[in-house]
Amino acid sequence: MIEIKGTKTSPQENDPHERYIHKSMDKNSKTPAYVVVLLAAVGLYLKSIFPSASKTQEDPPADTPPEQDETELATSQTTTGQVAGTPTGENTEKVGSSTSLAVLDLPRPLSFTLSESPAFQFMDPSPKLEWFSPKTIIFQPVAANDNPNVSGKISASGGSGIGGGGGGSISTPGSSGPDGGSDTETGSGPGAGNGGSQQANRAPRLSGPVYLMDIASCATLAIGLSDLLRNAVDPDNDPLTVQNLQVSTGTLKPLENGWLFETDTFELGPVIVSYAVSDGQFAVEQFAYFWVVKEAPIIGTDDADMLLGTKCANEIDGAGGDDIIDAGAGNDVITGGSGNDHIVAGDGDDVVYGGTGHDIIFAGLGDDYVSGGAGNDRIFGEGGSDALFGDDGHDLIFGGDGNDRLFGGTGNDTLYGGAHNDILFGEAGHDVLHGDSGDDRIDGDAGNDDIHGGDGNDIVMDGFGNDTVAAGDGNDILVAASDGDDDHYDGGEGFDRLDYSSATDMVTINIMSGMASGAEIGSDSFSNFEHFRTGGGDDHFIVGRNNGVVMTGGDGSDVFEFSAPESTPSTLMTIAFEITDFQHGDRLRISKHDLFKEVLDEVEDRFEKVYGEEVDDDGIRLRYHDERSEELGHTVIEADLNKDGVWETTIEIAELQVLVTVEGV
Repeated sequence: MIEIKGTKTSPQENDPHERYIHKSMDKNSKTPAYVVVLLAAVGLYLKSIFPSASKTQEDPPADTPPEQDETELATSQTTTGQVAGTPTGENTEKVGSSTSLAVLDLPRPLSFTLSESPAFQFMDPSPKLEWFSPKTIIFQPVAANDNPNVSGKISASGGSGIGGGGGGSISTPGSSGPDGGSDTETGSGPGAGNGGSQQANRAPRLSGPVYLMDIASCATLAIGLSDLLRNAVDPDNDPLTVQNLQVSTGTLKPLENGWLFETDTFELGPVIVSYAVSDGQFAVEQFAYFWVVKEAPIIGTDDADMLLGTKCANEIDGAGGDDIIDAGAGNDVITGGSGNDHIVAGDGDDVVYGGTGHDIIFAGLGDDYVSGGAGNDRIFGEGGSDALFGDDGHDLIFGGDGNDRLFGGTGNDTLYGGAHNDILFGEAGHDVLHGDSGDDRIDGDAGNDDIHGGDGNDIVMDGFGNDTVAAGDGNDILVAASDGDDDHYDGGEGFDRLDYSSATDMVTINIMSGMASGAEIGSDSFSNFEHFRTGGGDDHFIVGRNNGVVMTGGDGSDVFEFSAPESTPSTLMTIAFEITDFQHGDRLRISKHDLFKEVLDEVEDRFEKVYGEEVDDDGIRLRYHDERSEELGHTVIEADLNKDGVWETTIEIAELQVLVTVEGV
């Protein structure tokens, strides 16, 4: 086994507490000596920087012993081997010396003695600036901020003394003052030097564009002069002004200490303000930016709230409760929420959702969209071309001015189109529809509707159900539904048309009795119509001599029957009948005689062979001839309906028209 033992022994510690005793308590500090050395070094350094001036008078020489020859002194020292005051009996040879010669020890001072150094002499602190400043400098200045260069010579002469007022001057060829002298301005004021000239004007400096506070749409923004000069400084401390202020959109109105910006549209986006910053001599172009942003929404609570909008485009949500909402101007989006709300949308193209509850909504001016939602709502479109929806419930809707669209929705609704050309849809339920003035389009849709066209040339569709239609004044068109229900139609004043063109089966229209019947249309009653139109079936028109009407049979083999009057009129009357689409397969029936189109195309003798000139006692007499002109031809059929020997009835077929003239009998 190998054992390792240390060879160094630690000294025996007599008393363990001695290690905590401060050993240098009685030892003198060397800090004062270091301080004296440091001060001496600083003094020598200052003396080297500021050399003392030559003395005007020499100090008297101090008493000095006569000089001794250096060779003699060295010889004497070597011979004696010691200096006075040196302790005797000690070996003076230094151990480790490289020579065998003895080295003499210098005498040790018994105490510190002060050095007789010369006194400090402080110099005038004012530097001689003429040593450093150039006498004349000639250069071409470089203008700042793209300003044009200043031509001429720029001279700078230093003034005397620190803070002297003398500066540079700008001189241009041929420039002179009113007295023919130089235009150079001499510096003045406190500390002005002699012969100095004023420094050349410098253009304003810009640290970047200005960003102003964003505003809501159609709001206003106050812009102060300090806002536009925010990033501009003048190196000469000249006062700055703003010139040529313009905006990319909106308008600016001057104020006492700035400008007022107003948006003239409801559009969102950036606005750029351009202007020039001037110090009176130079101007630099600057820009300021801000945005027109959307406003924060206005939200109510579940209680009955009163919410007010602004003239900006607001988003308002009434939430729950019976709220009162006044949106103000602007294109607003309004939600009433639950509860019986009272909503005034105000001006602008607004979107209004009434929500649940029995709401009252005033759309205001503008082209508005209003949805009443569930409940028995009252909606007023007021001005503008509005789209108004009653939705669920028994709603009351007024279109007001403008070309409005009204939709009743489910429930028994009442709609008033108001002025101008409106479109009314009753939709489901037993509705009451009023077109009012204007050329309106009214569709009752499902339900037993009561429809009033009002003034104007209206188009009315009754829809399904047992409907009652009064077309009103104007030249109206009433389109009867093929619903099989019994309806009543009144054309009112004007030249009105009753249209059964949707029917494909046979329709019989008895104009004399005012009844129309058929498998598809049911049994309808009508009055005050001047034009009748049927569909694709084999239809039958029955007219009398007291009814002057226009008939359009449509497709199918139609019969146009003219009946003899039941009594002889006492006065002379002329009644016109018109058939607009007499074609192959149609028949013109006068009493018991049927006239086909093929017969009318034959010559007159062919007509006589079919009908003959002689008739039975119970028949009528007919005769036929052609008449032609340069532009068109027509056929004339004459008949004696009451068998009195007078051809009182004349039927004229010209192209697609038949003119029947009843002569006085």
